[in-house]
Amino acid sequence: MEFKIKIATGLAFWCGVIQILFSLLKFGSISKFLSQPLLRGFTTAAAFHVFSSQMKHIFGIYYVNRKRRKFFKLVFLYLRLFQNIEQINWAAFIFSIVCIVFLYLTRTQINERFKTQLKNIPLPIELFVIIVGTVVSNLAELNKNYGMTVVGSIPKGFPEPQLPEFNLLMDMILDAIILSVIAYATSLSVSDLFARKHKYKIDSNKEFFALGVSNIANSFFQSFVSCGSLSRTVVADSSGGKTQLVTIIASSVVLTVMLWIGPFLEQLPKACLGAIIVAALLNLLLQVRDLPYYWRLDKLDFITWIVTFVSTIILDVDFGLCIGFLTVLFLNTYRSQNLQVKIQGRVKDFELYRPVDKYLASEQESIRVVYPNQSIYFVTSDIFKQQLNFSCPSKSNMITDLSLIENCKINYGCGAGPEKSDLEIKIDETENDTLDSSKKFETIIIDFSDVQFVDEAGCKCLKEIIRDYESDNIQILFACCNENVIDYFKRMKMELDDRIFLTVQDAVSSKLC
Repeated sequence: MEFKIKIATGLAFWCGVIQILFSLLKFGSISKFLSQPLLRGFTTAAAFHVFSSQMKHIFGIYYVNRKRRKFFKLVFLYLRLFQNIEQINWAAFIFSIVCIVFLYLTRTQINERFKTQLKNIPLPIELFVIIVGTVVSNLAELNKNYGMTVVGSIPKGFPEPQLPEFNLLMDMILDAIILSVIAYATSLSVSDLFARKHKYKIDSNKEFFALGVSNIANSFFQSFVSCGSLSRTVVADSSGGKTQLVTIIASSVVLTVMLWIGPFLEQLPKACLGAIIVAALLNLLLQVRDLPYYWRLDKLDFITWIVTFVSTIILDVDFGLCIGFLTVLFLNTYRSQNLQVKIQGRVKDFELYRPVDKYLASEQESIRVVYPNQSIYFVTSDIFKQQLNFSCPSKSNMITDLSLIENCKINYGCGAGPEKSDLEIKIDETENDTLDSSKKFETIIIDFSDVQFVDEAGCKCLKEIIRDYESDNIQILFACCNENVIDYFKRMKMELDDRIFLTVQDAVSSKLC
């Protein structure tokens, strides 16, 4: 046991060091990838984990785990629970249900309904339940007469400070890095949930730093790696906590219990504590109502919610968070491939250019204005070129080529007889349509309003586009390029100064003059 404590304290120390280092390196920006569907799916599943952990107290069913499971933990938890359902302690169950109903009704019907009369100070109903539960348990001797499990002996005082094991770094460095990131992401998911609820901002790098300092300090008092607790945060929020003063008060109460009043709470039923946590989790569990909303809003967000929730439920909290994070990265990459090139026209009486398929806009004669709706980089460069060729066909990028025609003649006898085959007729029609459309414009203006950046692959794609179209005497111009794009063009030595214009109208005017 002593060796395990040394490993735990050493891991806590090095996790704290890594978290402080990540904070200084501004790695808190990874929080930008924690989307709302991911956070809400994860917190709902995490709330279900906490809810499930309290079932043994609610039903009064306690059994010895045969072995610790990492995967499908909840499945086996409920399987064992139902296998031992005949051992249910009805006193604990009824006591829990009464507490849950009382907490829920007080919170919704009194604290919420009479918020103004209470001057936004909710009744400390959880404290009331603990006091009443302890008194009832002592008077009725619930543990002795009804077999209800109570808190029992509470150790007094602090453990003596000890130096953590510093020499275990190389043995646990990989575990420390993984655990640091998971602890941070778990804490941030909880803090972001309540930050949005109460409309305040959080600094992701400061959160990293705070966790690091906390873990380093805790490692000297035989503590394992710590992070934000969903159950405790929910209870603090449901109790009306608004500021960090809540933590000071809660810590002072814990200190008081540890030093002086611990013996008075030894008869507190565990069913009472389980009921407080379950009642506080109800709102988080009701986040499953997000599913119809995300289904109507965005199917990809719906997939993110479902994948994160299911993986967290079936596997575990850390694996679920990692899978949800990877799902967000994959779906964002998928979104970025959905690049579209729209043809724009000028809105009548305005110098505005909007898509001709959605607005009453007309194209300028011999000029075609197009705009890509995403940045042009290695993922989207080929898609952009294909979309542009489709919107602005020319002789050099015709759908058919001589090799296709020759192959048709050799293998299918196209043109062998006096009458042309159906395939050759289609080829001729495609070729004629493409040639006709290429005569409609002599200039292509690419509106870069939505292009935030380009990379080497994007620049090479643009060079190929300029070369291909100018071989057909079609000039390529650029408009509305931001500074980052222009700077990258210069670093790539593209020499586009005479092709770049401030606005689309400036580019159009330069060709009409």
